[in-house]
Amino acid sequence: MRQESKSCYVELGVIGRPHGVKGEVKVFLHNPSSENLTQLSHVYIGNGNDRVRYAIDSIRPGSGCLRLALNGVTTREQADGLKGQKICTERDTLAGLAEDEFYVVDLLGLDVWEGETHLGRVLSSREQGGIEVITVSASGEELQIPLVEEYVVAIEIHAGRILIRNSAQLRLSDAHGENEQC
Repeated sequence: MRQESKSCYVELGVIGRPHGVKGEVKVFLHNPSSENLTQLSHVYIGNGNDRVRYAIDSIRPGSGCLRLALNGVTTREQADGLKGQKICTERDTLAGLAEDEFYVVDLLGLDVWEGETHLGRVLSSREQGGIEVITVSASGEELQIPLVEEYVVAIEIHAGRILIRNSAQLRLSDAHGENEQC
């Protein structure tokens, strides 16, 4: 059985370019409809295990992003140094989830099965066209699986697996460059 969580951090988004000259940064959330960031007093910014804690001075809406002022980041140059870094929070600061909900980070590393056949493990996830798409290492190739009813039978976080169907359709359409699901 899989552990409840691989990390005590949940990635919320990515820092974009600076906004203005006073150190504000643009933040592009992985889930643009989420209000998690607006409820926080601090965040962790960095890549890998190198994260720095920043208090949040202010958050305001921007065009397709949020504009974030961080305590101690007061110049455009300092803000530019954060560009491309991940913005995270501790898992326990987030609102509780309903029984059928999960955080995308919890999909990483799950085993993917189609019937009795183990296809591989989830390597990554991304949103495309409003649909979450997981990348699975499958027999030396990568399989892109949209998390839609046509392909997903069940996502069982606590059992450490995702059950799918119709993978042949994904492979066939990917091979011809005609995958309309993604």
